[in-house]
Amino acid sequence: MDHAAVMDEREVTGLVVAWVGRVEATSATALPWVVLDGAGRAITPATEFLRELLACGNTAASCRSYAFDLLRWFRFLAAVDVEWSRALSLTPAAG
Repeated sequence: MDHAAVMDEREVTGLVVAWVGRVEATSATALPWVVLDGAGRAITPATEFLRELLACGNTAASCRSYAFDLLRWFRFLAAVDVEWSRALSLTPAAG
């Protein structure tokens, strides 16, 4: 698949990214911050990533920072109507 061609087809200069979802503090030591969608449900891939981040010895502050980055990413994906799993398949391989 030609990833560059797929990306060039989409015009995003006038894109409006909705401010849906939020990052919320929790009382759980294992997951001090959670990324929620517009309906207030935890976004599973974000939760899994944040748990792994903490398991690798990162701080709660790093978890919070990454949570906000993930929220922006999920907002962008929603704006361009791309599912999380589809975005992964469009990511060019490093090399």
